[in-house]
Amino acid sequence: MDDDKGIAKKPNTMMVDDKGSAKKHDTKMADAKSSVKKVEVTMVSCRPIMPFSLIQKINECQVAAIKKIGFSGFLELKINNFPLSHVWLFLEAFSNGSYVFKASQKKEFMISNHDVYDCFLIPFGPNPLPLVHTGLQKDSNNAENKALKDKWREAYRVKRASSSIGLGTVLKELESYKEADDHFCRLFVLLCMSLFLAPTQNNGIDLKFLRTVEDATSISHFDWCSYVLDNVVKAGSDLKKAPTTFGGCISFLMITYFQRYD
Repeated sequence: MDDDKGIAKKPNTMMVDDKGSAKKHDTKMADAKSSVKKVEVTMVSCRPIMPFSLIQKINECQVAAIKKIGFSGFLELKINNFPLSHVWLFLEAFSNGSYVFKASQKKEFMISNHDVYDCFLIPFGPNPLPLVHTGLQKDSNNAENKALKDKWREAYRVKRASSSIGLGTVLKELESYKEADDHFCRLFVLLCMSLFLAPTQNNGIDLKFLRTVEDATSISHFDWCSYVLDNVVKAGSDLKKAPTTFGGCISFLMITYFQRYD
């Protein structure tokens, strides 16, 4: 991995068909299956198709804007779908407590935020994400955060304070949006996080990132990689409570598995 996170490189790519078979990795899959037990996973929150279909529709100025905020890796990724029939393999092979991935009976490795960077080339800045707490959580900026959420809800005509801004609404706006301004950058990052990198389990934008994207010029200064990894670990822990649903970025585990297995 490059020490200089500002040096762009081509992100890892994994094409997965929609019939449940990861292409060209049958031997690796067989090795790993012999070392893990199967759990039933019938739902994943990660939805890669929507953000990557959007990328095919943006203009050159918007491409430049995405590169400027540090999300250029998304412009190279090609992830169509993932097979639910194999999700259990990656979840059982990954120990969220120790961050160890047991790829087979003879091979295991520890994953980190550096692996997130290698997969997606998202910003790996020095600063943690300033989050807007939701629900019953309180912080010193609670009044400011509430005002920020109310401002966004008002802009999207969401009347209830407990309601989310629909992902479909934001996606539809971006598909017809032609400017490459700060508003475009904010919406693009919110969509990528809420659908793919740290997916929500509902159909709404995750409002906790509103403070992080408020100043679009600072988006690249934050450590998005650590947040994505922590979210995957938390999703693994939550899976023990709701054993049929995984709420993290399953694509990260899949890509890392195939990358690090070699």
